[in-house]
Amino acid sequence: MIRCISFLALIATAMAQSFGTCGKPTMSQPDISFTAGSRIVGGQEAAEGAWPFIVALLLDNGEEYYPSQFCGGSIIRRQWIATAGHCLADMENDEIVRRVRVVIGVNNLEDAMRNTSKVLRVVKVVKHPSYDKRTTNNDVALLKLEKQLNFDSKVQPICLPTHDAHDTRLAANVDYSTGRKACFVAGWGLLREQEQLGSRAPGTTIGGGSNRLSQVAVDMFTDRECTQYLAKVGITYTDKMICLGFPQGGADSCQGDSGGPLVCKDKDGHWELSGIVSYGVGCARANLPGVYTNVYNLKSFIDSNTLN
Repeated sequence: MIRCISFLALIATAMAQSFGTCGKPTMSQPDISFTAGSRIVGGQEAAEGAWPFIVALLLDNGEEYYPSQFCGGSIIRRQWIATAGHCLADMENDEIVRRVRVVIGVNNLEDAMRNTSKVLRVVKVVKHPSYDKRTTNNDVALLKLEKQLNFDSKVQPICLPTHDAHDTRLAANVDYSTGRKACFVAGWGLLREQEQLGSRAPGTTIGGGSNRLSQVAVDMFTDRECTQYLAKVGITYTDKMICLGFPQGGADSCQGDSGGPLVCKDKDGHWELSGIVSYGVGCARANLPGVYTNVYNLKSFIDSNTLN
């Protein structure tokens, strides 16, 4: 009997350690498709538990109304979420603590309304001191949760990047027709550019575009390509940014996806948080790739504020 209990304890410990391993979802993962996709824009609905590190940020609208999802984020430590700085730039920290809620472990946001244990409060906000609202440079912010998370198959951390986002030598998914690294972005934002956030009838959706999580594969452009494409529309591209999409358009993140994860898989099978959804001109337009925060070049800011 004692041996049996000890064996079960070892299994439980092994499972807990497995769930605590960053960037290793236990659920099935999507196949990379190198054809530019009508979701997220140009993608598909995500499988339950496929992206256990993504969270939704909701804004508390008072007792009489459903909260509204306005951004996404990523679990990077047991008590910390990384998101985009512009998601929180127009709110003071005390308002963020009072009104912002973080939803964990669900694909369908309606499930969070039925299971409030999936909805957590924020107790601390850390904004990047050099965030530039005009250029969206250094577009990152950190949220500390009210308690540490218990990791399981639907709630897990994402790995922070260990190498430059453009390094294809360590990438698991490379589009060999172009030489570009292929990654995934996911969120609850608009499903097409023409939609407007909050345009649907009250009570029909919590998410910015959909209650259900969507995903899409996108290719990473070189810094030179990003600079050239974005300069045509007056955008200054910096080393704190990366850009992804397809030259022909058709696949992209959109409004409401901001702050969510752009994840790339390494050859060891770990998914890394290579980017954070930042901004773009329209959604999924040709020759206008989406812009993401370059997490690798802001890792020191993240580590210095969350490793304590």
